[in-house]
Amino acid sequence: MLKRLRNWWGYLNVVGWRYVFFRIGYEFTLRTGILAMRFPVKPPFQQWINVAEWRKSAPGFLIGDRSSFGQKPEKTEQLCAEALRILAGEVQFFYGEWKRVDNDWLRNYDTGFRYDANVHWTKIPDFSAKVGDIKYVWEPNRFLFLQTIMRYDLAFDQDHAGWVFSKIDNWIDQNPINCGPNYRCSQEISIRLFNWIYALYFYRYSSELTTERFGKIIWSVYWQARHVRTNIHFSRIAVRNNHALSETLALYTIGVVFPFFREASHWRIVGKRWFEEEIEYQVTPDGGYLQFSFNYQRVAVQLLTFAISLANLRGDQWADVVYSRAYAMLKLMKYSQDPVSGHLPNYGANDGSLFFKWTDAGFRDFRPMLASLNVQLTGGIPKPDEVELFWS
Repeated sequence: MLKRLRNWWGYLNVVGWRYVFFRIGYEFTLRTGILAMRFPVKPPFQQWINVAEWRKSAPGFLIGDRSSFGQKPEKTEQLCAEALRILAGEVQFFYGEWKRVDNDWLRNYDTGFRYDANVHWTKIPDFSAKVGDIKYVWEPNRFLFLQTIMRYDLAFDQDHAGWVFSKIDNWIDQNPINCGPNYRCSQEISIRLFNWIYALYFYRYSSELTTERFGKIIWSVYWQARHVRTNIHFSRIAVRNNHALSETLALYTIGVVFPFFREASHWRIVGKRWFEEEIEYQVTPDGGYLQFSFNYQRVAVQLLTFAISLANLRGDQWADVVYSRAYAMLKLMKYSQDPVSGHLPNYGANDGSLFFKWTDAGFRDFRPMLASLNVQLTGGIPKPDEVELFWS
């Protein structure tokens, strides 16, 4: 018994008392229903700005509308084939197997289980024998496939704005605010919001983006961002890995690109401060990453590239530690990379995470991602085939 108590005491000292006290309080609010009260369902609809006003006043983002691109991606067979599969209702899971999903956003595509959209997110488990791994629900709900469709439209002079916005429309209809599996994880929400913002800016002047549709999307964006802010300390204290990076960056981004939200200034300020704190905590001075995985380190690098690019665009400046740690990661990964294939050792956990894929490069090829960060840090001129640099 004494040995067991010593082991527990040692564990508590390792994870930290801040974590312990937070987790006790969090579990209490979760189990008593107090936490659920902080995430309302069926909030009244609100409209902050109409689409015509937004088109005139929208702050700059990483991309402009589709007509503003000076260079187009190459028309490749791979890009065409992948886009056609997506348009036919398929999604590539974890950059591996393709599965038909159509418009069912609540299904686990491994077990076939379908969630009840009316159950509050606090009552949904991440895993159970009956349901299976919830990541098989989340993967299509990230909307990563929109990146391929936008690239396809630009390269092949196509226009799938109607298809893109109908997907977002349909998702909103099937996912009531703060209910269902797609509100279970704030990082998943953050990734989804990044992709929706890309689509809004890319198809900014499309007739498919009506005032009604725009209002509906912005209303959903607001409540998803508010969810992230309300639950942000779970990632910052209980998790503290790439989840915290993506969520704090999402708050900063939403605060920047949607300044008409009442909380926009607050989200921008705290998101910036917390992102800086997370970079200092998660990245070592020599460029190592606390998750001990090159795949997850790539996630951090892509989020850094996004953050630095957006700050540069608006004349903002991150804390010095953000740039120094970014340089260190870039140096470490370049030294670890095979220059021919672009691969890094498959070191550490690898669940197929790749948030931004704007080229045909394979999943293991880190060259476009590292080139993007290098250009943001140094202001260098990209090579003609590094199309990713025009998107991040």
